Amino acid sequence: MKRHSLRHALRVPDVAYAGNPASGFAIYDSYGYGGRRGWFVAGGTSAGAPQWSGLLAIANGVRIERGKSTLNAVSAVEAVLYGIASASYRTTFHDVTSGANGACGAVCDAMPGYDYVTGLGRPIAGNLVQALIDAP
Repeated sequence: MKRHSLRHALRVPDVAYAGNPASGFAIYDSYGYGGRRGWFVAGGTSAGAPQWSGLLAIANGVRIERGKSTLNAVSAVEAVLYGIASASYRTTFHDVTSGANGACGAVCDAMPGYDYVTGLGRPIAGNLVQALIDAP
């Protein structure tokens, strides 16, 4: 599989989650936002960021139980994440190879390996969490 160099990638984004608000996740908002109140469907960063935070929280909880330091600085998480991807990409990420985020050409298109739309791809949660736990 042809992949962009992880060392020289811009790393924005690092990982991908469901981005289509029409097929996203059920969310309940009692306060209301943008004319919405109650149950509605959302996707993109609003759904992806909490999922990524959850995976990292699970990994950090186990790391603490094992007497390891937490992965809490952006640079530390990034170094570990890209190290994991370099060592075990196929078991820790689903490569997103199709789709687009806008109409700006190749920069907005998903492709094999690292790309500027889906980053490394969709995390394989159980395997990636274990790799984050096991990381030094």
